[in-house]
Amino acid sequence: MIEKVNRIDKRILEWDGAAVEMPTRDKLYISVDTFARWRIADPLEFFRRLRDERSAQSRLEDILGSETRNAIAKNDLIEVVRSIKDRQPARDDTLEEAGTAEIGVLHPIRKGRMLIEDEIEQAAREKLSEFGIELLDLRFKRINYNQSVVDKIYERMVSERQQIASRFRSEGEGEAAKILGAKERDLNVIESKAY
Repeated sequence: MIEKVNRIDKRILEWDGAAVEMPTRDKLYISVDTFARWRIADPLEFFRRLRDERSAQSRLEDILGSETRNAIAKNDLIEVVRSIKDRQPARDDTLEEAGTAEIGVLHPIRKGRMLIEDEIEQAAREKLSEFGIELLDLRFKRINYNQSVVDKIYERMVSERQQIASRFRSEGEGEAAKILGAKERDLNVIESKAY
């Protein structure tokens, strides 16, 4: 009698997805690169459905990739990029004195990157358990902006700085007008005393 042994790894294995461009809910394209850690929880089911680790990597690519696309498409860019809900932006005192306090305001977020990662993980975990795979962790490795998004961000930054500069200019012009007015008044007083 001949027996064939199929060895199945008990260690924690890694899946490293390729960076994929996908749209957010606000129709901005970003490149998302994810990675995950997994292990074989049910060797018999794993062998019946997938046979080997290469098939499992392919299945992970399909499931994790689609769940990531779904989650990104359901959230705005700010939700995907930011991770801390109560983050306070760095403030410049001179800007606040100039009355430009609304420029440095961070828009509030409801979820944040970590909750989105957890949603993807939970949705994928259920699907992968059918294949005898236990998903241990999923994280975004890198999120890059598409070039069109980068251009929009730079445009917004430039417009904010131009707003600040125009306010400083208008204050300076107001001070210059006061000084010139005081000078004219003083000259008139001096001329009236001279005659």
